[in-house]
Amino acid sequence: MDANGQSLVYVSARETREQADIAKVLTFDEARRIAVNVAKLPELLGQSKRGFRRKTRWHNLLGQ
Repeated sequence: MDANGQSLVYVSARETREQADIAKVLTFDEARRIAVNVAKLPELLGQSKRGFRRKTRWHNLLGQ
């Protein structure tokens, strides 16, 4: 969820590769990796935990 309580991502998963293939979804391990990376997005985009934007190397490259 974001700072306003809005869900950002829903990921469907199953326990085994066979179950995931049948349902055409991810395994729990794959879904966990995606969730971890989504949780890192604010930091990667230059936002602190309080929502204040700080300059990152990416912003410097863009001249922002």
